[in-house]
Amino acid sequence: MIASSPEVVPLPVQRTGREILRDLLEILPRAVEEVLAEEIKPQQAQAAATLARAILALVEQAELEERVSAIEARLQTLPREGRR
Repeated sequence: MIASSPEVVPLPVQRTGREILRDLLEILPRAVEEVLAEEIKPQQAQAAATLARAILALVEQAELEERVSAIEARLQTLPREGRR
């Protein structure tokens, strides 16, 4: 079962979005299999899916903030007349 599996460890804070996505792509199908095998309740799988959506939203937000920061930093290096 996902919740009691010894191979499931908490995700470290410093992971890339791709690494997190890869983990979720392993965990969520396993949850579906466990529902079908009646090892966990559908509500438990739904809770996992809800948490996965929240995690993905946070990853997307963080990546967008990094991109905007990089753009802003680049704009600061442009000559004054190159800015609008």
